[in-house]
Amino acid sequence: DYRPVTFQSRDVERWGMVTKLDTAEAYAPVAALRSSLLLLDALLLLAGVAVSLWIAQRFTRPLLSLSRQAETIAGGDLSAHVDLHSDDEIGSLANALNDMADHVRSAHEEFEERVELRTRALALAQQEVRRQAKRTRGILATTSDAFVAMDQDGQIIDWNAAAESVFGWPANEATGRSVADLIVPEPMRQKHWDGLANFLD
Repeated sequence: DYRPVTFQSRDVERWGMVTKLDTAEAYAPVAALRSSLLLLDALLLLAGVAVSLWIAQRFTRPLLSLSRQAETIAGGDLSAHVDLHSDDEIGSLANALNDMADHVRSAHEEFEERVELRTRALALAQQEVRRQAKRTRGILATTSDAFVAMDQDGQIIDWNAAAESVFGWPANEATGRSVADLIVPEPMRQKHWDGLANFLD
């Protein structure tokens, strides 16, 4: 609305012009600037979130891989390795974990080899003991000398054929009985027990 108006001056009457402008039109540049700033803030916020997620994944992904490998190793799979190549602290940790798995696996394999060697040696020793025992029993069964064996309690555990002839007791009746009661004269039994105690001590 552009209409000439008059106004009263102190000194002289003059003409002037008064213009009327809508509020929305007057503040339009400010509103545009405000919208631009809000859009810029939103874009910066989205960019910050995206960067934060990228950084978080960059650090958490290797840590999750390390955690999974540690669980796998703890479960007994010593061949697990972390395929991670970096020069930071996480890369150093991954290399240390891989080295530890290698050392544990090597120690485990060495231990298994030692156990296998000891098992073989024990089996050979047992075979030799059985062979010697069989040989000894053959000798005792055919010798003309009486042979009597007892345990630490003085109970008969072996009695050969010559002992049957000398003492008159068959092996099945003599085995399990006390040597002192069976073949040691009663006046000498106490000395027998004393001698056995001294021997065991």
